[in-house]
Parts: sequence; C-alpha cells; structure tokens
Amino acid sequence: MNIMKNKISIVLVICVAVAVVLFSGGAFVKDMEFKLYDLSYVSRAHAEKSGDIILVGIDDISLNRLGKWPWPRDYFATLLNLLYYFKPSATGIDILFTEPDLTAPENDKVLGQLASLMKSVCFGYYFRFSLRSVPDNQPLDPVISGHRITRVTGDISGIIEAKSITLPIEELRSTMGYLNVPRGKGETDGDGANIDGVIRDLPLVVRYEDGIYPSFALQLVRMHLGLSYDDIELNAGRYITLLPKNEPPINIPVDSAGRMLIKYAGSLPSFKTISFEEILRAARDLSEQRQASLDLSMFKDKLLIVGLTATGMDVGQLPLPEKMLPLCLVHMNAARTILEKNFISRMPHKTAVAGAVLLTLATGAVSVFGVPLLSLFLFVCFLSFLMWGYYWLLQNGLWVPVVPSLMGVIGSFVAVTAVKLIREEKEKRWIKNMFGHYVSPNVLEDILHNRNNLALGGENRELTVLFSDIRSFTTYCEQRTPEEVVSILNEYLDVMTDVILENGGTLDKYVGDEIMAIFGAPGNAYADSHQYMAVKAAVSMLDALSRLHEKWAFEGREPFYIGIGINTGIMKVGNMGSKRLFDYTVIGDEVNVGARIEALTRDYNVPIIISENTYRLVDKYVKCTKLGSTMVKGKKNPVTIYSVDEITGIPPDIAEQISKNKKKNGRKL
Repeated sequence: MNIMKNKISIVLVICVAVAVVLFSGGAFVKDMEFKLYDLSYVSRAHAEKSGDIILVGIDDISLNRLGKWPWPRDYFATLLNLLYYFKPSATGIDILFTEPDLTAPENDKVLGQLASLMKSVCFGYYFRFSLRSVPDNQPLDPVISGHRITRVTGDISGIIEAKSITLPIEELRSTMGYLNVPRGKGETDGDGANIDGVIRDLPLVVRYEDGIYPSFALQLVRMHLGLSYDDIELNAGRYITLLPKNEPPINIPVDSAGRMLIKYAGSLPSFKTISFEEILRAARDLSEQRQASLDLSMFKDKLLIVGLTATGMDVGQLPLPEKMLPLCLVHMNAARTILEKNFISRMPHKTAVAGAVLLTLATGAVSVFGVPLLSLFLFVCFLSFLMWGYYWLLQNGLWVPVVPSLMGVIGSFVAVTAVKLIREEKEKRWIKNMFGHYVSPNVLEDILHNRNNLALGGENRELTVLFSDIRSFTTYCEQRTPEEVVSILNEYLDVMTDVILENGGTLDKYVGDEIMAIFGAPGNAYADSHQYMAVKAAVSMLDALSRLHEKWAFEGREPFYIGIGINTGIMKVGNMGSKRLFDYTVIGDEVNVGARIEALTRDYNVPIIISENTYRLVDKYVKCTKLGSTMVKGKKNPVTIYSVDEITGIPPDIAEQISKNKKKNGRKL
C-alpha cells in the first residue's frame, strides 16, 4: 500500500468523516432523515383493522344530514346516552368544547352528567407552549390536578413545558387529556421530529406548573386497560411504564422530551370507522322501538375515538402516502402503537454518528487501496447493506439515522474516485506527452492499459533493437552548408520515424544521424512478433529512402545511403535516470551487439544485417543470406550474422492485427 501516493485521497476521506460529524445534526440532514423514514410507510400496505379501536367519524355524510359545524351538544349527549348501554372501555371526544352551547346551555350539563356517569369518557384540552399565549391562560382547575402522573423518576427538565392551558367548559372536566399535535412547519414543542411539519411522534406527557400530565391518547389507553394513575410510571428520558393487572408491564420508549415515535398502522382503512350520523340514526331507531340499523354490541370493551374526518377539517401532515389526513388518526395510531406494543426506538445520535464515521473510513480505505472493480463492488454492497439494514431494523422497532452514513459512504467513495480519475487522467497525459511522438497509436493504447510497466528502474524482457546510421555522413556534411544538412536530415528523420512507428516500434533516440528504435516495448502489442516487425520496419525504411532519393534527384540534392543493424535478446527496459530527469530506453549487452552489427553493414556492403537471435525467429517469413560469423566488440564468442533479402510471409498474429486496424481506422500497417 503506497500511503504517500494516496495521501490526498486519505486526507479527503478524513475530511469527509469530519464533515459527517459536523453536519450530521444540521437541519438539512434531519430533513433528509425524515423523508427517508416516511418512505418506509409509502412502501408498506395498510395494516389490518384494529380489533380494539373504533373511530366514530364526523364525516361529510354526517355534516350533510345533521347540519353544518359546530353542532348542538345534544348530538353528543345522544351519543353518550347510547354508549352508556353498550359499555365501551374508553370513549375519547377529540373536540375542544371551550365555549358553552349558546343555543341550549342545559345540553352542556346533560353531556357532563352522562360523561361522569359512564366514568370512561375523556374530553380534550389544550396546552400552549409560547409565552405569547399566556394571556389566554385559565386557572388550573382542581379537578385536572387529580389527573396527573405522580410516579416519576429521572430528570424531568427535558420534558416539554407548557406555558398556559386552555380547558373545556367546567361541566366537561371529569377526565381530560391534552390534544396538542404540532401542525405546521416550525410549529413544534421543542426541537423535535416535527421540524418539517410532519407528525411522526407525539408527546405522551407534558410538564405544567408542578405536575406531569398525560396526553389524550395515553388517557384513553389507561382507561381501556382499567388502570389508575398509580399504575403509570415515568422514567424520564427512557420509558413510560403501564402496569396492567395480571399482565406483563408495557414499557413505552420515550425520548428526553417525553415523545413517543408513532408506528403508523395506516390511515382510515386501518381502523373500523362508523359515521356519527349512523349512530344517531341507530339511537333514534331504538328510541322509537325499532330494530337498530347498526350492531351496537361492537362497541363493548372497545376504545372509541370521536373525531372530525370531514374533508378539510382538523387535518395535518402525517408520514403516510395520503399526507394530509384527519388529526384524530394521530391519537388512534398512538393508542394502537401502545396497545399492540409495536414501538419504535431511535438510536442515540452519537452512536449513529460514530457508526457513520466508521463506515466512512472503511469505504475510504477500500476505495483508496482496493482495485477499482472491487472498490465499486464493495461500495454497492455497503449501500445495499445500509438500506436493507435500515428498513429491516425499522420494521423491527429501531430507527437508525442512516443519512450520515450515506453521506460518509457516498462522499468518501466519490472523493477517492474523483482523485483517482484526476490522477489517472494526469498519468495518461504524461504518458501521451512522453510517448506520443515515439510510439505507434496501437503501442500507445497498450501502454495506457499497462502503466505499471513504466516504473522507474525497468524490467528484463526479450526485445528487438534496431540501429540505423547514414553512411559517410561526416563527409556528406563537410561538402554542404549546415542549413542544407539540417533540412535534408530533418526530412529523412521525419520519414524514417513514421516508418518505425507504423511498424509498431518505439523511437528511443536520435544520436546525430543515428536512429535507435525498440520493438516489443513498452506494452505488449507485438509481444510475440517484435523480431518480425523490426525486420519489416528495416525493409520499409529502405523503400522509403528509395522514394526520398527520387524526390531529392528531382530537387537536385545528392542522396545518401544507410545501414541498419538488428538484434534480439534479453534487455533491461524502462524509465532510467533520476527522479527529475529520465528517459524510456533499453540497456544491456544485446543492445550493444545491435549497435555493433549496424557498423558491420559498411564492411559487408549490405543495407540490413540481423543477428542469429533475430534470424531464428523470422526465418519462416524473411529470406536471408548468411554472411558468416564475426567477432564484435565486447563479445568473447563470434556472432553469426545475416543480410535481409526480402520478406516472404507474415506471421498469423500480425495478419490478425492488420485486419483489426483496417476495420478500426482504415490504415494499413
């Protein structure tokens, strides 16, 4: 693992981890967390209808038949009078009766008497949490003081504190629970989960003056289970425990503010719903001694909530596909969550952030030090694991804040990938700048796919080296001006370089009039045929020189001739030099042999000489004449050499490469 090479990526991963810690508590992250949480309800079907909870809905039909809202209190008195005989375990009136019935004040007294007689009716009141609401405050009725939770442990300073209270009329204070449900964006009771206006949780208790008071939903559950206030324990910041007789305790998880996350079973289809008008019609049938149009026995031992369900009345935004729904559903789903013990706990913020940092660093480490495909595979695995684990844990009662982890995993992978892409692009540009003028496009493409071979120091490989030199060039230069020499030499070198590149060679260097070329490196484009390509290049160089002779004769310029030497063997090839200045070249004994063979072309008066090593590998495709064995400088044993007469064939792999090149760009090698 090259840590220094990847130091920028490592620093970026650390920066992403720090960003996760810094921004995990921000409003944007919270908002995204809530939206992701809400998606779990979009993909979830409505639960089966509750067997314990029934909604008496004041719906559009009821308003059409009974008149516009608000109704006279005798409608509700008729409802309670009927329910008295069919004994529901708890009846909650999710309506604020803060003003007396001006049309018939006696109805308020009748309604209050019926509620007291039933002993299982809960009316609603309203807490206000803003100091601006204090002028609306009412004195705390002694009755409500008897409806508070007294068994409290732990630090209650985090429990939401009310500043004022709005009570129902005096006749309707037998049993009460506060109805507060945050509605609009920013209208929250603290810094809770309703920051975006979506009601995901409900404060089950509120602190007011010196008491802790239960919510409307908690009161209904208490009455449904037949519990007294002594059967409720508040362990602040942890649980509200209900202690039903002869049954295991119910531990309701709450946060430091006393809020419980509601496990929404669904909207109205998830609850048995009876129209308010239908019940009044059944009451009228019974009073007239007719068969009731409704089976009223269904109400026995059930928890009833009377609430507004008519279009546009008392609605709020819930984390359900329908979004804007009757707010009575909040209390119903909260009660159902408790009764079915289907709770959701939220992982502590610090624990979630610590996990996010670990995942960020793990993703970064894999991305930095892993191979690209493995990094991509593990990145996809991390994301899949996160999302699958998130929804699985949520279904099993644990809400893990996953957005910080998603930020970290995606951020670290993207950051490292971006650095790698930038570095790779820089390396490609460097290679193109370094080799673009010295190798053929095919070889350059192979280099770009095998850049590890270009490390400083090189490697030992079997290659073929070609040396070309102009004969008697010193005498040629003495007879001409420098400008003439430079002009003709540049033209010559330009043509010869093109020939070498077209035949898959790499131009190593110019040394005056001498050309040195490598075949078989860099890359592996002609790994098995570099000997043949070198010989073919030499023959093509002579053909190109012949065409130059014709041109120069037409221009009145004197031609010159060249000698070419070729040798094959094991050589050291790669970037050689210092870290500041280096060249891609070959060194070794076989390179020196190639240079010595080129010098022998003058002695044998032939244009191309190849060594025995090269000849053995091309004799099937090249016609040669054996010149004999000779001693070369630096070699103890004689070297057998051959002159090249003509090319008679082509290796299969070269033929295949030529066919590919024709299809690719129409060029013939």
